[in-house]
Amino acid sequence: MLTRRELLQGGLVAGAGLLIKPRPSITRMRHRRHGAFTRLWAQRAPDPGATPLTPYVDRLSIPPVVRPAAREVLQIPMLQFKQKLHRDLPPTTLWGYRATSPGPTIEVRRGTPLDVQWTSRLPTSHFLPIDNTIHGAEPGTPAARAVVHLHGAKVLPEDDGHPEAWFTSDGQTGPYYTPILHHSRRCGGKSKPPEREF
Repeated sequence: MLTRRELLQGGLVAGAGLLIKPRPSITRMRHRRHGAFTRLWAQRAPDPGATPLTPYVDRLSIPPVVRPAAREVLQIPMLQFKQKLHRDLPPTTLWGYRATSPGPTIEVRRGTPLDVQWTSRLPTSHFLPIDNTIHGAEPGTPAARAVVHLHGAKVLPEDDGHPEAWFTSDGQTGPYYTPILHHSRRCGGKSKPPEREF
């Protein structure tokens, strides 16, 4: 059993190791090894039916920007759509917010309350095979579920992406989904789930 003293000593040694700057020759060697590993992987794992893809030929996908008006309840639907992910591939079926990948960037001033209504308009069946032996995908669980997770917003942890706090387009919810009714300071009324204020 690890004692508290041993844990603290190990933490100090690990922390000191992070402060040591690597020698340039070691860094160059690592880069060479990584390149060799990449070439080796490409040689060992070819798929005979795969199309060889040239990297870095497509422009970087920049998410659309949404700037909600004051007192607006922002509607963000989750939709199934098709999008080309590489110039040499056919359009791929994706699920995304407002039919974009990545989803939109929401711009608001810091400290400004915002109401967002997340809705699922996804199909009730999944377009990929489901492994029903994995936790959370047991038989009887809806195949097409959604969980909202935000980056850069002030959201309580229980409302920000718990894997079992899902909801579906036909109104089913997961065991940790909690409907939240709140009085919006901006809209002056009650909101219905899955609306969130952040």
